[in-house]
Amino acid sequence: MMNSDLDTTFSIEDVQETLDTETKRERIEVPAGEYVCEIKAPLPDVRQDAKGHNKLLMPIEISGNEALDGQWIFEAIYMNNQHDEAGKVKDGIGKRKVARYANALGLKKLSNLSELEGKYVKVDFGPNKNGYNEVREVSAFSAGAQVLTPPSTKETGEALPF
Repeated sequence: MMNSDLDTTFSIEDVQETLDTETKRERIEVPAGEYVCEIKAPLPDVRQDAKGHNKLLMPIEISGNEALDGQWIFEAIYMNNQHDEAGKVKDGIGKRKVARYANALGLKKLSNLSELEGKYVKVDFGPNKNGYNEVREVSAFSAGAQVLTPPSTKETGEALPF
């Protein structure tokens, strides 16, 4: 079928009513576990941590988990912090984080974060050595792979700058 043959009829009787009835989801604390996630575009604004180091937030969206479907886990990607030693260390950590995703997708090199967008990976999310939950491991996603369900708990295109 050619694009000119595609029926693009789309009707919204009341745009405001449709917007008002949008499903509102409360953000919940994502428990430790293995999740299939879609890599999203980094949020457009550059943020700074308490020490003044620049970072982007790259969301990865949980998919295929009834309780957590659509929830985001954020990866802080530090960049452009070559003005001090601590910043250089954080930039290296940010680069390694991005490299884990690229490696899981089979990429040998990466020139733009947009190359990761829309791709699916499997992540192991859980506590780091300081007790804070983070993405600990990223691996290739296979549609036939078994994904573990987390234990039940209470609800609680940027260019690469390095």
